[in-house]
Amino acid sequence: MALSSFTVLAGERTIRLASWIERDWPRTLLNYDFAFKAGEFAEGRLEVADSAGRPVEAQTAVTARHADGSIQSCRISFYSDLKKGETRQWTLKSADAPAAVAPRAQATLKDGALEVSSESAGVRIPAPGGKAYDTPVEPAAVPAPILGWRLASGIWAGKGWLEGDRKVAAWSQRVVADGPLYKEYEYNARFAPEGVYTVRVRVEAELPLVHVAEEYDMGGATAGRDFLVLQLNDGWTADTAMFAADRLPAGRQKRLRDRRVEHDSCVWQEAIELDKDREHSRLYCWGDWGPKALWYVIYGDGGDAASPCVGVMSEHVGAWRLPNQSVSSFWWMQDGRVLAKLRTSINLNGAPQNPFSTEEIDPALPQTLGRRLWSLVLGPRPMAAKTTTVKDGKETDVEAPVYATMDLYRSYYSFITLDDYKDWVLEWPEDPKLEHPRAVLTGAQLASLRKNLDRWPGREPLKGTFLVSGDPKAAVREAESAIASLDSRFAQALPYFLTHYRQTQFDYGAIFPAESALACRELPADLRTRLRAKLAAICHMLTTPDFNPRGAGVHMGNPNMAVNRYMGLPVYATLIQDHPRARAWLDDAAVYTKWKASYNITSGGGTFRENPGYATYGPSIFLGTAAIALRNAGYDLDRFENLKDLGRYFRDIDTPVTAPRGVWRKDHIEWLAGRKVRVLPGFGNGADVAGGQTELLLANLTATSDPAYAAERLAVWEECGAYFGTEQVYPGFWFYWNPDLKPVKPQRRDAVLAGFGGVLRAHADSPEETCAMLRQGYTQSHWNPDQGTFVLYARGACLCPPTGWGYSGTAGICHDSRICFGEPLADHEHGRVDTNIEDYGSTPAVGYLLGRQTFLKRWDRTKTLPGNFDWSRQVMMLRSARPDGANYIVVRDSTQGECPLPSWWYQWLVAKAENVRPVAGGVRADCLDGVKLDVVFADPADAQVSVKGTRVQGFQEDYSQLCVNQPAGRGYTTVFYPSRGAEAGVGKVEALADGVVRVTTPESVDYVFCAVGKPVVFRNDEVEIAAQAGAVRVFPDKVLLVNASGIAGRVGYKGAVAEGVGPFEESLTPGGKAKTVRTGRELARVEEPKGGGALYTFDGRTPVAPDAAATADGLTGWVRVEGERQTFVAAAGNGVLRCGDFYVKGEAPFTCVREPGKITLRAEGRRRIFQMPIPENIVPAKLLPPKDSLPEDFKQNWSVGGWINWPWAVDVKVDGTSVQGGWYDGLMAVGLDDGRHEAVITPYTNPPVWPENAWTRRLP
Repeated sequence: MALSSFTVLAGERTIRLASWIERDWPRTLLNYDFAFKAGEFAEGRLEVADSAGRPVEAQTAVTARHADGSIQSCRISFYSDLKKGETRQWTLKSADAPAAVAPRAQATLKDGALEVSSESAGVRIPAPGGKAYDTPVEPAAVPAPILGWRLASGIWAGKGWLEGDRKVAAWSQRVVADGPLYKEYEYNARFAPEGVYTVRVRVEAELPLVHVAEEYDMGGATAGRDFLVLQLNDGWTADTAMFAADRLPAGRQKRLRDRRVEHDSCVWQEAIELDKDREHSRLYCWGDWGPKALWYVIYGDGGDAASPCVGVMSEHVGAWRLPNQSVSSFWWMQDGRVLAKLRTSINLNGAPQNPFSTEEIDPALPQTLGRRLWSLVLGPRPMAAKTTTVKDGKETDVEAPVYATMDLYRSYYSFITLDDYKDWVLEWPEDPKLEHPRAVLTGAQLASLRKNLDRWPGREPLKGTFLVSGDPKAAVREAESAIASLDSRFAQALPYFLTHYRQTQFDYGAIFPAESALACRELPADLRTRLRAKLAAICHMLTTPDFNPRGAGVHMGNPNMAVNRYMGLPVYATLIQDHPRARAWLDDAAVYTKWKASYNITSGGGTFRENPGYATYGPSIFLGTAAIALRNAGYDLDRFENLKDLGRYFRDIDTPVTAPRGVWRKDHIEWLAGRKVRVLPGFGNGADVAGGQTELLLANLTATSDPAYAAERLAVWEECGAYFGTEQVYPGFWFYWNPDLKPVKPQRRDAVLAGFGGVLRAHADSPEETCAMLRQGYTQSHWNPDQGTFVLYARGACLCPPTGWGYSGTAGICHDSRICFGEPLADHEHGRVDTNIEDYGSTPAVGYLLGRQTFLKRWDRTKTLPGNFDWSRQVMMLRSARPDGANYIVVRDSTQGECPLPSWWYQWLVAKAENVRPVAGGVRADCLDGVKLDVVFADPADAQVSVKGTRVQGFQEDYSQLCVNQPAGRGYTTVFYPSRGAEAGVGKVEALADGVVRVTTPESVDYVFCAVGKPVVFRNDEVEIAAQAGAVRVFPDKVLLVNASGIAGRVGYKGAVAEGVGPFEESLTPGGKAKTVRTGRELARVEEPKGGGALYTFDGRTPVAPDAAATADGLTGWVRVEGERQTFVAAAGNGVLRCGDFYVKGEAPFTCVREPGKITLRAEGRRRIFQMPIPENIVPAKLLPPKDSLPEDFKQNWSVGGWINWPWAVDVKVDGTSVQGGWYDGLMAVGLDDGRHEAVITPYTNPPVWPENAWTRRLP
């Protein structure tokens, strides 16, 4: 039976309300909606009786009538509470003479206004009616929706008025509901030339709260000068403010309460000072990790218990829309007023505003429409008071703090309320055909595990479960364990009006035992019913918009946090797939899980938006278990390539077999037991972490649909030590191990990864593997600004570490392995998208990466920069035929553009400072496990290397940092050469010319060349070079001619020349004939764009004037301009095509069409990363506010720090699927994978959100 069920009789309904969760619900106005047949019920002839037959005070609001006048639909409202374990029942029946209900809410006309009041609250509003104006009038000339209110002392006070730039064309007030328990009114103002503002005001019989629901839409973004203003202290004196907010800057305020749970608010108190006009706080509906207030009240601190308090309290976050775009605030004014200024228009840009943000909008609503639900708080002043509580079965006196009443209002009446709970369906008949197990694994998978118990690693920890043992007693224990875990979840969620993001990670404590218990058909019926009811309750809780406010436009935490909030739902819903709402829950979850995966994963590499550690602390695990449950429920998540890309990304960045760094958890240390394994490198704010648990889940997910992929994932899981990481506390994860899969080791290769950077490898199948990484990407969340950092593993040891100490860095030292310009510790901004791998190549003997990023003039504290310049870092790996041979790296750093700044080059090493000794041209470091590293400079030739040893909090290893300084205009060319034991280090390192170095090793003489923008042009008696990057490698028995760049080039040795579009590698026999070989890649053909307008052609030979309407740099091709449509076609090269305020930067061939509201990018060939600005016409002009009207902090944040997505956040769909795109400071970056692909870039959107919330449940 459903929790709220209606048994149809002739003119009668039964209403049942049962408690299934451990919570005492306070007395609340319940609202039941009914639909009746014709003739069943007549208006004025309904009565609600309790289980004893006694009439209950109730109010009926008729919403539709049949043709015969009888009620077709209505809302019945009455008060009730619900204690733990209690069941309530009422009967709605026809009555010729229903019991009279004394009016407890009244409305009185006075001086042309309507005073609506109850015993606890009163508000003055315009009387029903209205006026249309032939000539629109100023907002102040019309009555505001709230004109005043009644204080707790009984005195009428307060003042309200409208302000704004647009004049009012008409206003009206109508009655929505007029009964004994509540009264509700709707105010409407229409503006000229467009715009509407609607306000619902509701006074209920109980509680000192006036409920207000606002909706506003001006048809476009405004200058932000539209407000409903309330003078909170008009007619009385207040000297103290108390408010709930998270963190505040240092000030005079006093913290009365800290967070009770993670992501909770604090409570603050501050004496009001009216010495100047200032914004004191801002109203918000959700936690912002900062100073915005969820409720805000003022009162006289010296007053008695009956003295007044007036305030504003946010309600029902899930019903709000775009609060960050219509910021409301509280002001202390020098003239003595305390104001609440509630903005009534959208005046900032769209959601999400921030590159880190997980705001979701409701795509069914206009982007210019805002909503706000709140209550006017009118009770007596907050005071500490004695109260009683029950502890250990005994009543105990406790002190209720001064803020207790406000916390009560916000938690029980403005969050998930009893009126919400009553609609949860927690009793329903079980479908006997529903098979168990089903969410974590299927019956067939369980049978396979049972056949392979002898080799199942999970046998021992799971032998006591019903799924393994078949013992019904085990099922009872597991059901009770699952129920206890669910009760804990409710206890940690419902009492607090802010839900923290740690949700799914605690769901496994209920999911695994529930899966096992429900598989037992002998489970006692009452226990089974109770477990299923609680599973349904948590599904309802997770899908309540106030709990998970999708669509409101509020930040739900960093990407990992937003995933954590949701992904238990599909697993729970699969467990009870016979629930009446399970289909809706799972349909939503199938769409949302795909979107959360793809939107956070790049095309062109699979990089997750978080650093590797945070990607595995939750989101990849939660997405994996959700996808498996959805697959078992009949959805196609196992075929979703974007999610599968995550496994490929983890494979591409995992380290060689090594000793993980920064391991501190006891269970991790015990698992390692001194072993070396592959791990995800510790970038950003994290140490090295096991990534294999994600690979195991993906192996399970795809075992049937893509067995080759699954077999590789299982092998990676084993190479990572077969460890669950933070999920090790849940042995149930062993149920995801598939005994039918046989691991197949992957072939790890060089990789370029949009959002992350690049990886070069030599002998990846050997424990002696050499692996170099260049961190050069825009992924932002839980990263430090480490773009340009160089990382090196070789011979089984980490030599140059990833710098994952964003939370635990060391003062007075550069946190990353990069270059600082202008000052020794100069920083750069976080999360920029102009930091990408722009060129790369991979041949058997050479791997190459070119990373480039822009250094902005505004960062230069010396104020000597004439403009921006670029810093380029080129990394070349020279591979030996042997794992223990001369596998080494050359790194060249250079700048492009005018850079009159000195620079400081930094490199971290995993070595004690006393183990780093000078050698000719550099240093030699004795690193871990007997591995040595030569770091030798070709430029500067006489490098003076300083060495600073350090320890890093949270890491056990010893570290050193190298530093070399160069004057302005000089770069760096460095050789990193690993060796072991008595092996010879690097031989001779010689700079032959700008960008050309000769390295002599025990195996070869290598001419290595690197340049950016223009090719290296060099010739001597042996080699000739006209190419961007590559090498001539001279071995005793062969010569390799390598163009490592993707750009056409020419490389020769003693008259034998190879030329073509790289990357290519040609092998010669020494002493052969002089010849020219044409080799390399064939580029896909593109055509001149057809159409009208103006065509601009760039052939690479004809000079283009810098002020031309369209220009090209490094690319050949065309630009066609037809009105507002621009078509960019690049045929060859690597660079920029530009027209007006828009450009496309990347490697040819590609085609890009820019038109209002959309950019379409098409490319065919190898993986590439494209960069372009976000044009203002990506959205209609009316959606962007006037720039001169924006707050200074807003302007600052879109230009410095990049914290605002100006002009708009974008949605990138590659081949029809949303993917992660980088955006920052008005720029965006998009990766496209190997093959032929199309990216369509439009304004941001997200999947549909929960359709029901506190707004949609209002009376019509």
